[in-house]
Amino acid sequence: MRKIFTLSLVIACCQLALGQKIVVTTDQLTLDVDQEAQIKAKVVDENGKEPKDRDLRFFSRSRKALSVDEKGVVKALLPGEYNVIIISPSSDGNRLRLDYPVQVNFPDIAKVVVAATPSQIFKDSRMTLEVKIIDEKGMERKDLRAKLAASNNKLEFDDYYN
Repeated sequence: MRKIFTLSLVIACCQLALGQKIVVTTDQLTLDVDQEAQIKAKVVDENGKEPKDRDLRFFSRSRKALSVDEKGVVKALLPGEYNVIIISPSSDGNRLRLDYPVQVNFPDIAKVVVAATPSQIFKDSRMTLEVKIIDEKGMERKDLRAKLAASNNKLEFDDYYN
């Protein structure tokens, strides 16, 4: 345990001594589903100069929701909040890392579907309605709940749906 702490302290001191960091010049990204954007980032030293021996690599841990290529072009595939990991490796082992947040907006709601309705409904009978909220991209929105109401005051809905 002591060796790990000492090694961590040495690495942290080396990074502070070099004074290098990853700087993102792109404003915080908020995308719509299927939208693409370029993340512009660079490594700078304490004087704001770019070292010549540093390159950047971009990664997404949520590749099915947010893809990113080697040049930092991200494509939003699913709504939510994600991070692009930007790494700058170095031959001396002084690796820099930055987590860059990307917000992907939910598409607008296209329709609300009541599925599996029976062909006949009898007085005083209880039934379960399956309500699906579908957005403009055809995806079901599980983050929303439909509130059921009826113009006929004789119909009642349990609080389960409301």
